Amino acid sequence: MCVSLTFDRQVTYTPVGTTRDMFSREADLYMWRTIPFDKMRWDNVSPSHREGIMNHLRENFNFDKVERDLDAENLTGGIRSVLMKRCFDRQHDAKKYL
Repeated sequence: MCVSLTFDRQVTYTPVGTTRDMFSREADLYMWRTIPFDKMRWDNVSPSHREGIMNHLRENFNFDKVERDLDAENLTGGIRSVLMKRCFDRQHDAKKYL
């Protein structure tokens, strides 16, 4: 069963609430397992890794509803900003241990 994401539609277009926490946590776990640590920014992550994380998240979250929404471009941008932040946070956390 896929979880539907709830978004802030007035300012950031990012997921909010418990579903944001679930989404962010799942993205973070996937990144720790698969994305190399030499990728300091989301822009440097290879397209195959980006596609992999999106496919993984699609299995758990209802992206079809997002893609059919009238604000799909903004909502997709909000999802991307969460992924960018998780990628940055992962690098910051990794540096503490190196």
